[in-house]
Amino acid sequence: MAPRPDPSQDLLQGLDRGSLRRDLLSWYRVQGRTLPWRDDPSVYGTWISEIMLQQTTVAAVIPRWREFLARFPDVAALAAADESQVLDAWRGLGYYRRARQLHRAAREIMASDDGRFPATAAGWRALPGVGDYTAGAVASISLGLPEAAVDTNVDRVLRRLLCERAEDSAALKPAALRAAAAALVDPADPGAWTQALMDLGAGPCRVEDPDCGRCPLAAHCRARAAGNTALIPPRAVRPDVVPVVLSLLVARDPRGLVAMPPGREPVLRPAAWGGQARSSYGGLYRGYWRLPATGWYPAASAPGTAAMVRAWADWLGADPAAVHPVGSFRSAVTCYRQEVRVITAAQDAPWRLSQDAEPIPHPDAVRPLAQPDRRALELAEKSPI
Repeated sequence: MAPRPDPSQDLLQGLDRGSLRRDLLSWYRVQGRTLPWRDDPSVYGTWISEIMLQQTTVAAVIPRWREFLARFPDVAALAAADESQVLDAWRGLGYYRRARQLHRAAREIMASDDGRFPATAAGWRALPGVGDYTAGAVASISLGLPEAAVDTNVDRVLRRLLCERAEDSAALKPAALRAAAAALVDPADPGAWTQALMDLGAGPCRVEDPDCGRCPLAAHCRARAAGNTALIPPRAVRPDVVPVVLSLLVARDPRGLVAMPPGREPVLRPAAWGGQARSSYGGLYRGYWRLPATGWYPAASAPGTAAMVRAWADWLGADPAAVHPVGSFRSAVTCYRQEVRVITAAQDAPWRLSQDAEPIPHPDAVRPLAQPDRRALELAEKSPI
């Protein structure tokens, strides 16, 4: 059987790989970003940073990465932690499935091969939450293996580098792009090559108005030569923003904070309020205790705060005079832009709770509350009511 053709060969034809590598790495040694996981590199620190950086900005990750490593300094500490502790440390980073998979992966590492990290990209890909990009990034940066790591930024850099026209970029198959990326890796310093491509995509080769005058690959870039950098890749179609209104209830009685245990929907949905934009947070905060919440109602037709107060008083079996609005804040979850109204209630005798709600019996138990709930709790605690 004849060998399958290498899909990268046509793409790379005419490129001076040696010159291209020298130009990019020379730029990186001067212009590369200073990041804490690069200052004192380790396999563990690199892995944590790459998981955090999925769907999260570098600026947001830097302080959280430091806090996370202070709390879980190595894979053994992470594996030994309870899931609730890991979720609490992840609070505010969003996409909490990443934290759960990170925790599972740490336990798999500790359960196999005496706690040693995988020595190959394939071994990393076998772990929960680790895809091709993360496996390639950790393998090249921390293990010095000639593996490619293609995220959104690197994809954009390579498409501009290799494609003259928008039609060429649209026709470029992911497999061919990955093969080209693998063929371009600098075998002498794959970690620096990976990080240089990341920094180029985050810097001069940005999505809007790329700064080709500062790009170390400008002389090699086919899209620039053809005047098509703004067209490659095409702009992504973003989902429509959906403005919604919901309320969260902060209710305390002698036994503690009224909340919903993990796995139970904390949603109040009076039929008279009509249709909802979304019924709840769904699985976004699985594993967290949640404050009772209403559904998410379209902003244009949402019930007023007074109606929400009455509904919560009915739900608790409380005197409406004991239930108060204390403020609101704005939040964003996926395509939803939320106005979150915070309602408080407190009394000396236990509430008549719904069948799903339970009192959290001690103050430390509020730690696994999800980020919006913690903001609501902080707002309620500052209120004079």
